[in-house]
Amino acid sequence: MLAAKLEDLVERGRKLLPGSPKTQRNQDERVELERRIARLDRGIAKGGLFAAEGRNWTAIETDILRKLWLEGCSASEIAQRIGHVSRNAVISKAKRLELPIRAQSDLPPRQTSEDELTG
Repeated sequence: MLAAKLEDLVERGRKLLPGSPKTQRNQDERVELERRIARLDRGIAKGGLFAAEGRNWTAIETDILRKLWLEGCSASEIAQRIGHVSRNAVISKAKRLELPIRAQSDLPPRQTSEDELTG
């Protein structure tokens, strides 16, 4: 599936003008996808990466999680940066690491609907 997506990005990239913002985004997506494929290949070579219950966090992943969490990144952002982990896995690991829980006041204000304003 990832290889097919990479091929699609390469094909679309051929149709873009060199130096355009779309070309740069395409290139960035291709680089990130190639990194994900390489990580998966390394995981397979180490004896499997796909069993969610049996997968352990590496020291590097834990350090990245800790750093980004303390910087205030969301669990979704952290999961995306690390790759191959879910938002819920990030939240669970942060809890096990006893990282500070973010206060509700740290969250951006919720957008108020017109009905709530008019009563």
